[in-house]
Amino acid sequence: MILEVAIFAVKLDALADFEAAYKQASPLIGRAKGNLGHEMRRCLETKGRYILTVKWNSIEDHLEGFRNSPDIQEWRRLLGPHQTGPALVEHYEALTG
Repeated sequence: MILEVAIFAVKLDALADFEAAYKQASPLIGRAKGNLGHEMRRCLETKGRYILTVKWNSIEDHLEGFRNSPDIQEWRRLLGPHQTGPALVEHYEALTG
């Protein structure tokens, strides 16, 4: 299992719009092949910062599956206008032992 972590910087005058857009966009990523669950959280210390975590079966399910699907364009159309720039996206694997 791979954990995707995406940090979003959202325009301060668009917080409610971003949250409403995420509610619309959530099913798009939720139905992606290999998505084992996802959640968006609002930062308590920094207004306008959100973090999305997605559990993927594999990194390929995200990078080759979701990112090459028609749903990614709708995801970006919904969320993009409310952001100050692209999200910082990284992938993590669990340590063993």
